[in-house]
This record gives sequence, C-alpha cells and structure tokens, in this order.
Amino acid sequence: MRKFTLAQLEIRRLDGLDILLLLLYAALVALTYSLKTQLRSYFLLELITCTFCTELIILLPIGLRLRSVYFSMVWLLLSLLFMFNIHSIAWIPILDFLLYHMIRLVFWTKYDREFIPFIAGRGSLHRHISKIEHMGGSSIDKGYMKLLVTLGVIVNFICLMGLIGVKT
Repeated sequence: MRKFTLAQLEIRRLDGLDILLLLLYAALVALTYSLKTQLRSYFLLELITCTFCTELIILLPIGLRLRSVYFSMVWLLLSLLFMFNIHSIAWIPILDFLLYHMIRLVFWTKYDREFIPFIAGRGSLHRHISKIEHMGGSSIDKGYMKLLVTLGVIVNFICLMGLIGVKT
C-alpha cells in the first residue's frame, strides 16, 4: 500500500532511473554554473537543460516520477538553483514542474485517481501503461495531456520570447 502526503505525493524509495535522472539534471545545473564565463557555451547548456526538463516533464510519462515526494523535492531544489541563471529560459524547468503538479492536483481532485500522461510524439499522443497504477491512460487522461502540452508550449514560448529583452 502506498502512503500519500500533502499534494497527493507518495512516499517511496528512489529507484535506479530516478537517481540517474536526478544526477543528470544535477550535472547539467552544475555545468551551467561552471561555464558562466564562456557566454556561448553557457547559453547552449542552458538551452539543453531546459529542453531536457521539458522533454521529461511535459512530453514523456517520466513525469509520473514526480509523484514521489523525494524525487519532487530534489527536482524542485535543482530547478530553483537553475532558476538563478541570467536568461529568462532558466525559468522553464520550475514553471514546467509547477504546471505538471497543478494539472496533477486538478485531475486528482476531480477524478480521485492519478493522472497517467501519454507519450507525445510523431504528431500524436500514445498511450502509456503505468506499472505502479497497473493501468493505462484513458481518454480523460489524454485530454489533460493535451492541456499539459498546450500550456507547456505556451510557458516555454513566453520564456523564450523573454530572451529578446535580455541584454548580456
């Protein structure tokens, strides 16, 4: 039986993929701070980190890992640390994280079950079967996934457009 905490996050141990994803994200965040003096490499690495976060949270069902309180806390801390970079795109990971959790909570409140995201790719959404929930996403999940992708693209576009006004 799973234990849930505030915001319907579950308490479970991190598995190997959780640790690998968090280490990769931590390495990307650390590299951005180490390359601040080399402006072109720094911006490129910032862009790669934001793309990595968007892919995981918005477009892939790996966002299901954000249900773990430990995974979410580490991801939140790394996103807050990354947010202190100088470009507006540094806000993308934290905003995508918050957007995913808002949609999760709305879904949980309305349907009293976990949101199972679809896999976005090749112009359509593909059904994902959650091993933890022992079920796949329904048409309701697909509608919420479309909302998540649409709002995620809008948030990312706004952050990217903020680059126009930033002078480095």
